[in-house]
Amino acid sequence: MICNVCGKEFQDGNAFCPYCGSQAVNPQSGQPQMQYQGSQQYGAPQQGQGGYGMPQQGGFGMPQQGQPQYGGPAYGQQFYGGPAPQPPKKKSHKGVIIAIILVIVLAGGGVGGYFGYKWYRNNCLENALADGEKQYKDGNYDKAISYYKEALEYDEENKQALDGIKKSELGNALADAKELVEKGSFDEAIAAYDAILEDYPDNEDAKTGKSDAKKAKLEAQIAADLETANGYLDSGDYENAITAYQTVLAEDSGNEEATNGIITAYNAIIDADIANEDYETAMEDAQKALNDTGDESFQARMDDEISPKLIPDVDDALDAADDYIMAATSLTATIDNTFEFTVSQGSDTYYLTGELSASFKSTYENDKAVQSFTSADYYIKDDDGDYFINNHSYEVYYDNGSYYSQYDNNGWEEDTSSGKYGYYGIMLSDGILFDVSLLSNYEIADTTFEIDGKQCFKITAEYKAGDAESLAEFAEYFYGTGISNNVTSVTATVTLYIETETFAPVRKEVELDGLDMSQMAADLNEAWSTDDASVSDAKLTYVITYDSYDDLGDVTPSDF
Repeated sequence: MICNVCGKEFQDGNAFCPYCGSQAVNPQSGQPQMQYQGSQQYGAPQQGQGGYGMPQQGGFGMPQQGQPQYGGPAYGQQFYGGPAPQPPKKKSHKGVIIAIILVIVLAGGGVGGYFGYKWYRNNCLENALADGEKQYKDGNYDKAISYYKEALEYDEENKQALDGIKKSELGNALADAKELVEKGSFDEAIAAYDAILEDYPDNEDAKTGKSDAKKAKLEAQIAADLETANGYLDSGDYENAITAYQTVLAEDSGNEEATNGIITAYNAIIDADIANEDYETAMEDAQKALNDTGDESFQARMDDEISPKLIPDVDDALDAADDYIMAATSLTATIDNTFEFTVSQGSDTYYLTGELSASFKSTYENDKAVQSFTSADYYIKDDDGDYFINNHSYEVYYDNGSYYSQYDNNGWEEDTSSGKYGYYGIMLSDGILFDVSLLSNYEIADTTFEIDGKQCFKITAEYKAGDAESLAEFAEYFYGTGISNNVTSVTATVTLYIETETFAPVRKEVELDGLDMSQMAADLNEAWSTDDASVSDAKLTYVITYDSYDDLGDVTPSDF
């Protein structure tokens, strides 16, 4: 049956709508439907009992079972003491009809009361749910929970109420965690968000909240560390200030306040060194500041303020460097050669370039090489990129006056040729290629330079132009491509970097220009079966980097 008031469907036979309490209407007759099934309803009498105008059995004009109705004798029996029997009067149904109507009205009132009560409970349920939703949307989670619990009193399995309690408890948990962040209890807040994520691993509010809590914790930590660092700086405790600022930068590498604080602290330390005329310490502190901060202002201070106070006399610097290298018993070095020259033959011209990279290890006794090992790779190519020699490699081993060669990994063989110094510019002389007596016109720069992370003095010089034999030997060591002994036109410029503290040579750069290449031309004419090949514009540049002076021990071919 469908209610003609609220439109909801309910079971046939009900006198009232269980949802809105309206009286049910028979869909066929259009009349209110009245139906009772003998059970007691609100205001209806029980069976066998008197009620509202309904006499008990045998009372108030209603005869008991087996007795005459309406006060008369039983049928066929004589009525003693009374008049003679009369014909029975026609029975009136008016009283019965009234009684039936009364029963119906009273019984109908009970059914209506039942369904009216049910409607009342449904209405209370809906109101509690609506109030719970409103309080939840307003963020009043405790009130929302109380309304949802009230709803459960009317329907203990109501899904909306159960879900509402659950989401309100989650809202409370999120709000509590956020409050912990606002109070600065970041670890507790993170733990609270973790607890939420255990139950709701996909909850975006908890994920975002945890991330914000971590960020807030880091920001608070950075602020505290900056306050500590600034305190050290203000009190003049510059070392601890630098350490504290570095802690901040470890947390936030781009923090400008920490970066500026470190620069300020280092400058204060350098100022104190200079005020005490301790320029060596000032140089060390400035170099450390440059390494730590990368700020070029410290390089400027080294160049302009500190280095001029440290520059020694050039003769003293060269003597100290010579003493250091001659006292060494071992050396590991890297050699890089580049060379250029032009080859002409008939109408053909080739502009050739080459590069040789070698590693060198040697041990010394009394300034003389005892054992040496060198490995090298080199090439020569023209300006079109065509190789004359491509990726050629070889090794040379020296042991107490004997030379051994291993070309292209074909094994060691003793080399007894007179050209044992001509290994493409890789063998170093007994004096480890540093002989002050060969230099002339030397001078020292009025500032220092950083080379391979070391602060160095810079000395420039020339090889003595009149020492033709030394220059020829020198060129042959480091070029080895058939250079003639006619070296009168050769110029050799030397740049030497020596460490400011130890005076140990760090790097040596040499440029040779004007080399006599007639011997190479002769070799080419013989190889090409021609007589018009010439070699000119020869230029050689090489760099020796002194990698280490650590003790090497024995250097044998088996080591390589």
